[in-house]
Amino acid sequence: MKIAFLTMLASAQAGPNGVRTSVRELGRGLKAAGHEVVVVTCGPLGETVEGDLRVIHVGEVSQLQSMWRALSPRFVWQRLRYMVLAARAIRRLDPDVVEVPEGGFEHFFLLFRRPCPIVVRLHGNVSSTLSRTMGSRALEFVEAFTTRRADGISSPSRAYAERIAADYRIDVDRIRIVA
Repeated sequence: MKIAFLTMLASAQAGPNGVRTSVRELGRGLKAAGHEVVVVTCGPLGETVEGDLRVIHVGEVSQLQSMWRALSPRFVWQRLRYMVLAARAIRRLDPDVVEVPEGGFEHFFLLFRRPCPIVVRLHGNVSSTLSRTMGSRALEFVEAFTTRRADGISSPSRAYAERIAADYRIDVDRIRIVA
């Protein structure tokens, strides 16, 4: 099976983080089980091998440093460009399944011409990481929209799955617990 992971936070550009570690360890385990695994992330254009995983970088993306910066045309353009390039890279790979973060922005364009089943990994939604502003509520709306349309949803814990199910109006039985 060809499995693609799509997440900005899997990039070395983002530095060490839990998402990057999770993607790397899941990828290594799946590869050891005989699957073909590719990670699509941000970073200088090109393809590398990190450890034993193939990593495709589709362009550099500035980190979100403030809500004001998120409103700048340059920042918005950069994020939209990344989303389009990431969706194109996934379509070219023609995977059997793609795993994406709940943030929704990386896979937003994949929802319209779905190349394969999409599995959303719950890790930390916007409402748990940002103050409750109009902007964070808009981001949460996009997260809920994209998560509800996923073919599968995984969560690191039952408690988090129940919280997201209530917040996003999703049947909790759709969410699989992956510890």
